Amino acid sequence: MQEFQDPNIRVELGDDGVLVAAIDMPGRSMNVLSAPMMDSLDHLIDWVAATAAVRSVVLTSGKAAFIAGADLEMVRMFTQRARHDSATALHELCGRLGRIFRRLELTPTPYVAAIQGLAFGGGLELALACNQRVVAENTQLAVPEVKLGLLPGAGGTQRLPRLIGKRAALRMALLGEPESAEGARSLGFVDEVAPSERLLAAAHRRAMALAGRPAVAPWDQKGWRPAGGADEPGDAQAVDDFVEELGINRDLRRQYPAYDAILACVSGGFALPMTAAGEWEMSCFVELIRSPVAGNMIRSLFLDRQRAAKRLPAAGRKPRAAILGADALALAEILRTLRIEVVPPGGRDDAITLVTTGERSPPSDAVAWLEAPTDSPRAAGVASGVWVSEPTAHGRVVEVSVEESETDAALGLEFARWLRATPLVTRGGVLLPRLAAVSKGALANSEQCLLAVALEAARVWSAGVSFDTGIADSAAVIAGLHPAYTGGPFEFLRQRGAAAIRSAAAVSHGSSASLFQVPDRLDELIDALA
Repeated sequence: MQEFQDPNIRVELGDDGVLVAAIDMPGRSMNVLSAPMMDSLDHLIDWVAATAAVRSVVLTSGKAAFIAGADLEMVRMFTQRARHDSATALHELCGRLGRIFRRLELTPTPYVAAIQGLAFGGGLELALACNQRVVAENTQLAVPEVKLGLLPGAGGTQRLPRLIGKRAALRMALLGEPESAEGARSLGFVDEVAPSERLLAAAHRRAMALAGRPAVAPWDQKGWRPAGGADEPGDAQAVDDFVEELGINRDLRRQYPAYDAILACVSGGFALPMTAAGEWEMSCFVELIRSPVAGNMIRSLFLDRQRAAKRLPAAGRKPRAAILGADALALAEILRTLRIEVVPPGGRDDAITLVTTGERSPPSDAVAWLEAPTDSPRAAGVASGVWVSEPTAHGRVVEVSVEESETDAALGLEFARWLRATPLVTRGGVLLPRLAAVSKGALANSEQCLLAVALEAARVWSAGVSFDTGIADSAAVIAGLHPAYTGGPFEFLRQRGAAAIRSAAAVSHGSSASLFQVPDRLDELIDALA
């Protein structure tokens, strides 16, 4: 027997013929489905098929979690390729993972997934392609792709409806929220829930029971009928009503095309044989990534957000602040709601001192509390300041504004760490408070509001305020100042181009000349963004 050697999967074959295959990508805190990981899965399937001593497989993880989903850098590459590749080329490129899962599903050797921690996106889709699933207590399972403008493109929109019915599957795919282990078992896509210390034993027992018998997925068996009942949404109106019940209205469906793509996947593939259904799913996926929305959301909600998070200190002082200046009582109440301890000025050396613009002689290491668009660290007599956004569905943002050197951002970044917020560092002025002031303007037309906020961002940049525009886009989206489907105010400007922005501003100029003033450096900005 040829030994199995692979950088991402380690195996152990017992005398009973049960192979335990543990996915454990080196150098990563979590397993993800990347191109090298797909190579490893192909390698495992080939080796198992060629090794007579393997009677069944337990597929598990060597990490605290099963698989976190697809590698988003790879998915970002998909969205970039979608700008110019043909549909056929995209189908081949993006559909590889789904074809691997279908190949695993069709192999006669039984596979049992043993899942701990979490199985999101492609991780859950891999488990669904196995013959059975055993899940540890306190595990979360989800197909959250919709939150990044995508759809489950490796069989999730086909296997879930067949296992748990269209209504339950659509709820999972359209909302993207995780199910608990017990919730998944109740719905019917998990076979057993076990204590974490007995997870592998439970999976091994099931693998032994299946060993030596050809494995056939339910939907590949003659006479099989899918799950579901009389309450399944039938005609188009019933589906629309169901989607509305989930809080997804027509405007959201227009702005975020993943919703309708998921509906099309399920309705168009449900009655097809599984191989054909997977092909249909991938055609819907390819059509979806041709829209810029998925790329916008991946950048703003994940990739640029990750870049911003790298600026946060790993650890530091406890959340404790002193307050100097006007409105100290009101600010103290705000800090307490943020779970920051408020101490008397000078009472603790490890506290961050926050000052408002009313304080005349602040200490040199104090940090200004910024609220109004006109506030600045310089006006408060200090080197740096913080502006804190309201929490949104995406989280919270702290803008750290510095006057001269970015080394002065250290205390503000500590403050952001306390709040587990996405940080944005700006130098020479503020950005987000100005965007917030514009976004609160009474503009009836949402497109006008998007344009007004984007133009304000351009004016801040043109005035010489320094910041990373990608992180600024991410911060604006997370803070709710520009919707995720646009990718943020700077991406909004880049995608439309200077001529279209000027034309739209001219049309809207009558509503408010100041809101729709185009900065002189707009062309320079858009060239820099490109």
